[in-house]
Amino acid sequence: YNNLVISISGDGAGAIASAVLDATGAVSSITVSTAGSGYTTATATITDEYQQDFTITLTTGASSGTLGGTFGFRFMGETIWFDADANSLDASSMQSALQTHGAIDSVSVTRGTPDGNNGAVYTIGFTGFSSGNFNNLYSHTGAPDVSEFTCIISSVTGASSPTCVIAESIITNVREFRPCSGRGTCDIQLGICSCFNGYAGENCGTLSNIVSLIDDRPVWLIENLGLAFVGSLLKMTSAKAAAADFKFIEMVADDVAIVDVRGDGRVTVYSGGIQVVAGG
Repeated sequence: YNNLVISISGDGAGAIASAVLDATGAVSSITVSTAGSGYTTATATITDEYQQDFTITLTTGASSGTLGGTFGFRFMGETIWFDADANSLDASSMQSALQTHGAIDSVSVTRGTPDGNNGAVYTIGFTGFSSGNFNNLYSHTGAPDVSEFTCIISSVTGASSPTCVIAESIITNVREFRPCSGRGTCDIQLGICSCFNGYAGENCGTLSNIVSLIDDRPVWLIENLGLAFVGSLLKMTSAKAAAADFKFIEMVADDVAIVDVRGDGRVTVYSGGIQVVAGG
């Protein structure tokens, strides 16, 4: 923890608590400074204000009538549409709609009670962004300005003067978002990541088992520095029993098979032959 905050919820009100952290960032003690009143049960929730989700509220409504049709949610140059009737659009449905957006990886959503015009307040926490829509026009670092979000009312039906207002909720001390997870470079013209060696995926967010270096350097060096070493420098194990339908080692040069070691131990040399200089 860095900037820990304790919130107390329950059937009462007014309780306030604080925490003390040790040198490692662990909680060493919690003190209730104000007891509040009316509680029969209470829950203390610990959050780190330096690790918050960027959060906005989206409030729909109308001056009269009942909302129908769809609202549009525009961000990073892309628009998704969602049901204008809040009675038909619960938190889970809004979450699913938002997660179809190319710049959004994952969100958390809560919905307030729908009003008489079928409007409601949605609280949207961005738990993961995607760099899929990054280009020379659109980018952010995890806390986009609220002006970058637009709500479109042109397809709303059945209500007079429909409204859709997007407002800031949590915009400070939020988790940073870095294009390509900071593990690659982003082509801002195309919005495509080029991942560094060892990483893969659309956002370079997963480890890759592909290691590639250049010309005159070892691609993979395993070096023992212990003069009394008696172990194995390289050990390959398989949970699957020895069999001929998989390989422990496969060597290929310019798409030409050279050598492989099959899962049952058979060694096949396709090219180059075997030369024993000494020892056998």
